[in-house]
Formats: sequence, C-alpha cells, structure tokens
Amino acid sequence: MPGMCLPPPRAAAPLLILFLGACSAAPPGYTELGDGLPGPKIWSEAVIPFDANGDARIDLLFVNANGWRRPGDMGASSTDPLSPTLLINRGNGAGGPMFEDRTAHLLPSNLLIHGKNAAVCDVNGDGHNDIALAVAFGARQRLLLWDPTAARFVDASDRLPNFAINSNGVGWGDLDDDGDPDLVWVDSGPRSDRAPGGKARMLLNDGNGRFTEASAERFPAIEKISGQNAEIVDIDGDLDLDVIVDGKSPVTQLYINDGNANFTLDTSTIPEGERGCRTYDVDWADLDGDGDLDGVFMNFVGPQRRKLANVVIANRLSETGRLSFELVRDAFAGRNLEDENDFALVDADDDGDLDVVVAVLTSPPCEEKLFINSGVIGPGFLVELTGAFPVRHDGSLDMTMVDVDGDGRYDAVTAQGESNRHEDFRNRVYLGTGPADSTPPNILRVTSLGSPAPAGTSASIRAWIQDATVDDGNTFVAARLHWTVERAGQQTRGSAPMPHIGGCLHRAVLPAAPKGATITYHVSAADRYGNESVSSERAIAVN
Repeated sequence: MPGMCLPPPRAAAPLLILFLGACSAAPPGYTELGDGLPGPKIWSEAVIPFDANGDARIDLLFVNANGWRRPGDMGASSTDPLSPTLLINRGNGAGGPMFEDRTAHLLPSNLLIHGKNAAVCDVNGDGHNDIALAVAFGARQRLLLWDPTAARFVDASDRLPNFAINSNGVGWGDLDDDGDPDLVWVDSGPRSDRAPGGKARMLLNDGNGRFTEASAERFPAIEKISGQNAEIVDIDGDLDLDVIVDGKSPVTQLYINDGNANFTLDTSTIPEGERGCRTYDVDWADLDGDGDLDGVFMNFVGPQRRKLANVVIANRLSETGRLSFELVRDAFAGRNLEDENDFALVDADDDGDLDVVVAVLTSPPCEEKLFINSGVIGPGFLVELTGAFPVRHDGSLDMTMVDVDGDGRYDAVTAQGESNRHEDFRNRVYLGTGPADSTPPNILRVTSLGSPAPAGTSASIRAWIQDATVDDGNTFVAARLHWTVERAGQQTRGSAPMPHIGGCLHRAVLPAAPKGATITYHVSAADRYGNESVSSERAIAVN
C-alpha cells in the first residue's frame, strides 16, 4: 500500500534494520532560529556561506542594496548605498548557533555599494577566501582580499580593470586550467530590464589575484537584457568550466569552453523562455543520477509577469552523446505560480538525490517551499512537502542551504529585501529537523588520460563531485588525488589535495613519471561528516 514500509524477504534480515530505520527517520522540515539574525535590518540581495575567519565554522555574508531597477525604488528605505554585512558564527549556545555582526571589524569601513551578489574564492593563492562583489547601477565592481596581518578584508579593487557596469551577479571558476580562479561579471545594461542590455565580462587571473579582461575573440559576449547570473559549470561533460548567463529575458546565453578559456557562444541549445519570462534564477545539477547537468528554471513560462511557472530542463547528453535538453513543463507538483526569487538544491531527505527549495518573495503566505525529488525526471517528479517551513510574512530574495550548527542537517538561510509590505527586512535562519547527512559525495566523472602517456610530463586531473548541497558554486567537499607509479617491480605512492575550482569541479596535477612506468590513479572525496567515496582506478602506460 502507498506509504507503507514493507519488510524484505527473511533471507535479507540485515536489510530489515536499514529499511525500518529509513521509515522511522524524521521527515525533512525546518524551524526558525530565534527571531531573525543580528545586523541591520536593511535590503539584502544575497547571502553567501563561507568560513571567513578560519575557525571551521560557517559564517554568513549578506550583500545589500537600496533598489531593484534604480536606487530607491521598490520599497527601499533611501537611495543610499549600503555596506555588506558579515556575521561570524560563534558556535552553538543553548538555543542553537550564535552569530555576531563583525562587519565593522572585518570589512572596509568605506565599502558603501548597491551590492547584488558575491563570489567567494581564494584569488591569490594564500589559502584564505577573498570576495568579489557584483555592484549595480553603473558602478565599479569590487574585490576584497584577506589581509593576514590586519586580520580583515581590504579593498583591492585596483586589481580589477576599471569598468563601471550595472551588475546583478558574478561567478568564479578556473576557466583556463592554470589552477587559479577567474571571474565573470554579468551586466544588465544601463536600463536594467529594458534594452539595450549589457555584455558579460570575463576576467582572467594572473595567479596573484590581478585580473585582465579577456578579448572579444576569447569571450564573444553579446548583449543580455537584465542579465542576472553568471553560472560557471561543466555543461557539456568535458571536465572544463563553461559559462551560462541567464536573466529576465528569453534567451539564455551558453558559452562553451575549449579548456583554455576560448569560448564559443551558443544561443539555441538551452531552451528559450516563453514571451514574458522573467527568469530570476537557474540552478544546475544532476537531478536524476545519469551523470549530466539538468537545469531548474524559475519563471520560465507564463502569460503574466507575476504568475510565471518554474520548469526543469532535462539534459540528454548521457543518453544521446550530444548536448541537448528536454523541457519538462509540469515537473513541479504543488504551488508553482507564485512570485519567487531563488532556488537552492539540497538532499533534504538523505536519499542520494537533490531536492529543490524555493525562496518566496511576495506571494502569500510567503513561506519558503520544499519539493522532494523522486529521482526520475518527468511530470510531477518534484512534489511539494507542505508545511516544511513556517509561515513568515517576509520577502526572500536569496537563500542558501548550509549546516550552520554542525549537526549534519542542512539549514536554510534567507536574505530579505525589495518587498517590505509585510515585515521589516529580517534575515533568517531555519534549522533543519530532518535526517542528518549520511550519504557520501558522488564522484560523477574523472579525467581519463590517453595511454600511453609521454614520459616526463605532468597532467591535470579533474573530477566532478556532487554532494548534498549545490548552490551558486559553493561546496564543502574535500577531495584528493591518489596515484601509484610502478616501474621495474618498484612502487611509489603519492597523493595531493584537489581544491575546488568552481562548478563542483576539483583539480590536481598528476606528477610526471619515467619511461616504462605504469601509473594508476583514483580520486577520493569526503564531506564534513566523514562520509567518503572513492572513484574507480585508472591505469596508463608511460612511453
């Protein structure tokens, strides 16, 4: 019967315990921590989780602005630019995790911007994360570097080309396979959601955190009206990072990478949104376990601006060997015609596939929504779990899923802004009450080197690893490359960390080996809770 847990055959008695355990696990759900987070109650556009001070706890960066299309519109308190807010996690107290506003101590005092988003990555190779900020309304973009002597972030925007754009988003990833993160800023154009739009900018890193803009020959960007995000992902499965520029106009721009940051523009492979679409967010992940990236599109179809449906586009690369997508209009079973602003993907029920959390802006009752993934893409495969979040009369512009209290359950953090018709701009944390993460990261693809390999030559090895959360390039997986070199009966073993290079890809260099050797290598991946997976071994001869 539906909903019942049936025992397995008697011969499989050990499985009975596991099956009954799964049946008795708490269902996914979220309860609010206190009555909002500390810090000023101002318009927040985005929230980015990362360890800002090196204590292994998850801190929260909120990027703030006063305006949507222009300064002061849509319920903004004024036209004044705002400082970002940096909340430091001080660990758990009696009521849960405790956050302290350390903005004045850790961010530049004169950093007043209309910020829309941020990318957090180590741009200069010193082992500490830095912050690239997307700034709106024709302003200069910003870069903050961690200063270990002062123990704070300092403004290093002079390391960027001096261009002023209207940016809603910035993405990061190692686009040219040199081991350091490059940056892509989206430009919405001078009139935001009206023509002529603006061109995305790709900046290449020299390895020391200084950036130069790529030429039009390398990155042939075209105008995009109301560009929203620069998604850095491996869309075509070749283990280099491509660029997808989405936003509130029909055509989603796809830039295919040749592996050395030479891009080809494709405007037809990703399905075009219907007339009137206002895509605020697209998230990319393997939703059905077939080894390619599927897309979850917000506000893709529908006749009215405020009544637009979310859809899924299923990638058919693994089935056909060719990058192509199938539009699944009725993928969401539940409320799907509401004014929303962001997705976050999380394995909320710990069954090994990613579920979809939706941040709701203004549609009453304004509660965030959780859709459970059946694991097989098709009509109604994302089913709303009603009552997963408490009702809060607020307007969520952004959301991230991250474990802020270290209990193995993924929590939700929301950034509030734009609509103050219900409550003040009160950013919130919802603690997860469902099952803890017991599923190891999924190593979906690893570089396969041709055999034989030339002697004395090292090689770049990449791995695509998807864990229990996927959100705007953030990951907390630790990966390693392991190898054995065998020659004349002698073995030499080694390993190296594989840092995250964006888009859930990890990279390390396989060292050179002498002629006549055989190299075997594999990848391991572990999450913060000790769940670990290991890839199959690959072997190559060296000539």
